[in-house]
Amino acid sequence: MEHLQQKFNISLNSRRWLQAFLSDRCFCVKVGSSFSDWSHITCGVPQGTVLGPVLYNAATAGLQDIKLSDGAESTLYADDLLLIKRISTVEEEQQLQDDCNILNSYYNQETLQLNGQKTRLLIASVSPQHQRPLLCPLTVNGCQVDKVSSLKYLGVTFDERLTFEEHGTIVSSKARKMLAAISTTLRKWKMSSQIKKIYESCIRPVMTYGIAVTYPRTAAGRRRLERVNKIAAQMVLRKQDCSYEELLRKLNWESINWMMVKDLLRIMHGYVLLDRQHGDSEVCMKLIEKETGRRTGRTSNFHSYRTSDPHHRLSRTAESAIHRMVVLWNSLPNEIVNIDNWRIFLEKISQTETKTALITVIK
Repeated sequence: MEHLQQKFNISLNSRRWLQAFLSDRCFCVKVGSSFSDWSHITCGVPQGTVLGPVLYNAATAGLQDIKLSDGAESTLYADDLLLIKRISTVEEEQQLQDDCNILNSYYNQETLQLNGQKTRLLIASVSPQHQRPLLCPLTVNGCQVDKVSSLKYLGVTFDERLTFEEHGTIVSSKARKMLAAISTTLRKWKMSSQIKKIYESCIRPVMTYGIAVTYPRTAAGRRRLERVNKIAAQMVLRKQDCSYEELLRKLNWESINWMMVKDLLRIMHGYVLLDRQHGDSEVCMKLIEKETGRRTGRTSNFHSYRTSDPHHRLSRTAESAIHRMVVLWNSLPNEIVNIDNWRIFLEKISQTETKTALITVIK
């Protein structure tokens, strides 16, 4: 309750009401027609209440004020806490452990608890040399953290090399199973329009979720996603002898590759608008900066950008999303990059000649 007063300036009467709501609660367990003895609840909030998430957000609001080591960032989504830190020395390994201890102390102070048994450690690197393992095991709340080769976070599977090949395999396999299920149910009744709607609303979004970041690095991974798109088109049109491009044109669909290009340019277009309006303000990306000097042979416009962090320049061989985004933007002519309206910008890049050029750049 003191936290609510200090952080949010909640009035005394409101704090008393909250305290009365959370205090002196009891529960019992019913099995069949039998009841257990009543027991007092000493922590937590009633499940299913509106106040539950609100009070949790209030308790964790102070995370943004915690001072972590240089290069460390914490992100909270609902009750999932993510800690990111670049590690290249033994000293930075110790700093990672210190950051975990700081976060654990904060949670204990707020009468919350980090679950060390559910915590996972992923060491990711795009360097040609694999990242060396930590010299000392990482611990959270007294539990040793298990090291994993891949980690699923907010629906995206991250792997050690950040290739997103495993993510592509998972989502394409899931999409094919969903296609097989609706094919078995609807195809014998020739319900092509229903198959098309289900695919567009329920299956394709599974494959294209976060596509700007999760687009596979290898050609095999990309073909795997396009293959699902092609199978769906063949199911809807009931044609097996048409080319992929012809199927897409008849259905007015887009390839997965082009969806990725559009998503990257949408992000870059939004960033450039912020950059023009605010300059070097905090709302702009830290990993991109304007290209200085005159136009070079590798860019097509005078408003080109580059990755600002040397570590991310090295990741070009890994075709990171940041690098792909910058390369696509730099390949556009001046008359397009100067367009502020996204709808007009999209119309221009969707013209056949420009669209073909952009897809070629990514290949």
